[in-house]
Amino acid sequence: MDSYNLGWNNTLDNYFEELKLQDVIKGRVIFHSGKQYKIVTRDGEVTAHLSNSYINSIETKSELPSVGDWVCLKQIDEFHPYQIIKLIPRRN
Repeated sequence: MDSYNLGWNNTLDNYFEELKLQDVIKGRVIFHSGKQYKIVTRDGEVTAHLSNSYINSIETKSELPSVGDWVCLKQIDEFHPYQIIKLIPRRN
Protein backbone atom coordinates (compact mmCIF):
# COMPACT_ATOMS: atom_id res chain seq x y z
CA MET A 1 0.00 0.00 0.00
CA ASP A 2 1.34 3.42 -0.93
CA SER A 3 1.47 5.83 2.03
CA TYR A 4 0.80 8.76 -0.29
CA ASN A 5 -2.65 7.29 -1.00
CA LEU A 6 -3.36 7.55 2.74
CA GLY A 7 -2.44 11.25 2.95
CA TRP A 8 1.33 11.05 3.45
CA ASN A 9 3.16 13.96 1.81
CA ASN A 10 6.64 15.40 1.31
CA THR A 11 6.45 17.52 4.49
CA LEU A 12 5.71 14.42 6.57
CA ASP A 13 8.40 12.50 4.71
CA ASN A 14 11.00 15.16 5.57
CA TYR A 15 9.99 15.12 9.25
CA PHE A 16 10.16 11.31 9.37
CA GLU A 17 13.61 11.29 7.74
CA GLU A 18 14.93 13.93 10.19
CA LEU A 19 14.06 11.65 13.12
CA LYS A 20 16.72 9.15 11.98
CA LEU A 21 15.14 6.33 13.96
CA GLN A 22 16.40 2.78 13.39
CA ASP A 23 13.98 -0.05 12.48
CA VAL A 24 10.97 2.25 12.62
CA ILE A 25 8.08 2.36 10.18
CA LYS A 26 5.34 4.91 9.68
CA GLY A 27 1.65 4.17 9.87
CA ARG A 28 -1.75 5.82 10.13
CA VAL A 29 -4.16 5.16 12.98
CA ILE A 30 -7.42 3.74 11.65
CA PHE A 31 -8.99 2.46 14.90
CA HIS A 32 -8.47 3.00 18.61
CA SER A 33 -10.14 1.24 21.53
CA GLY A 34 -8.75 1.33 25.04
CA LYS A 35 -5.03 0.55 24.87
CA GLN A 36 -5.17 -1.05 21.44
CA TYR A 37 -4.67 0.66 18.10
CA LYS A 38 -5.11 -0.58 14.54
CA ILE A 39 -2.54 0.98 12.24
CA VAL A 40 -2.34 0.77 8.47
CA THR A 41 1.21 0.59 7.13
CA ARG A 42 2.77 0.00 3.73
CA ASP A 43 2.54 -3.73 4.51
CA GLY A 44 -1.10 -3.73 5.66
CA GLU A 45 -2.86 -3.47 9.01
CA VAL A 46 -1.06 -4.13 12.30
CA THR A 47 -2.09 -4.05 15.95
CA ALA A 48 -0.16 -1.67 18.19
CA HIS A 49 -0.07 -0.20 21.67
CA LEU A 50 1.77 2.74 23.20
CA SER A 51 5.34 2.09 24.32
CA ASN A 52 6.13 2.77 27.97
CA SER A 53 8.56 5.52 27.03
CA TYR A 54 5.86 7.21 24.94
CA ILE A 55 3.32 6.96 27.78
CA ASN A 56 5.84 8.48 30.21
CA SER A 57 6.63 11.36 27.83
CA ILE A 58 3.09 12.68 27.34
CA GLU A 59 1.82 15.57 29.40
CA THR A 60 -1.70 16.06 28.05
CA LYS A 61 -4.40 13.82 26.61
CA SER A 62 -4.11 15.65 23.28
CA GLU A 63 -0.69 14.03 22.81
CA LEU A 64 -2.30 10.58 22.52
CA PRO A 65 -2.73 9.29 18.97
CA SER A 66 -6.21 9.58 17.47
CA VAL A 67 -7.78 8.09 14.37
CA GLY A 68 -6.16 9.73 11.34
CA ASP A 69 -2.84 10.51 13.06
CA TRP A 70 0.48 9.37 11.65
CA VAL A 71 2.73 7.51 14.09
CA CYS A 72 6.17 5.90 14.22
CA LEU A 73 6.07 2.18 15.00
CA LYS A 74 8.61 -0.35 16.15
CA GLN A 75 8.32 -4.09 16.72
CA ILE A 76 10.47 -5.81 19.33
CA ASP A 77 10.07 -9.22 17.69
CA GLU A 78 7.53 -11.28 15.78
CA PHE A 79 5.82 -12.42 19.01
CA HIS A 80 4.97 -8.91 20.24
CA PRO A 81 2.60 -6.33 18.78
CA TYR A 82 4.00 -3.14 17.35
CA GLN A 83 4.69 -0.28 19.70
CA ILE A 84 3.83 3.33 18.96
CA ILE A 85 6.96 5.24 19.89
CA LYS A 86 6.17 8.70 18.50
CA LEU A 87 3.29 10.76 17.21
CA ILE A 88 4.12 12.63 14.03
CA PRO A 89 2.94 16.22 14.59
CA ARG A 90 -0.52 17.00 13.29
CA ARG A 91 -0.96 19.54 10.51
CA ASN A 92 -4.22 21.51 10.35
